[in-house]
Amino acid sequence: MDLAASRRRASERSGGVSSEPIKSLVLSVLDRERASGSLLDFGAGTGDLLARLQALARFDRLAGVDLFPRPAALPAAIDWHQ
Repeated sequence: MDLAASRRRASERSGGVSSEPIKSLVLSVLDRERASGSLLDFGAGTGDLLARLQALARFDRLAGVDLFPRPAALPAAIDWHQ
C-alpha cells in the first residue's frame, strides 16, 4: 500500500477526530506561545479544533487542510482546502 492510501485509511478509521488530550495540548501550547495571526490545521478532520480556535478570537485567519471535503458545520469564515 502506498503512503497516500495508508493515510486515507488511517483518516477514515479515526473519523477525522483527534482525542481531547491532543486538542487540549495544542490549545495550551498555542496559549503559552501567545499564538495569533494566521493558523493552518493540517489534517483538520472534522474541523472541531478550528472551530474552538475561532471562538478564542485570537487569529486573523484560520484554515484547515484534510483529505476529505469541508465539514458541513465548519464556520464559513474558516478556509478549507481538500
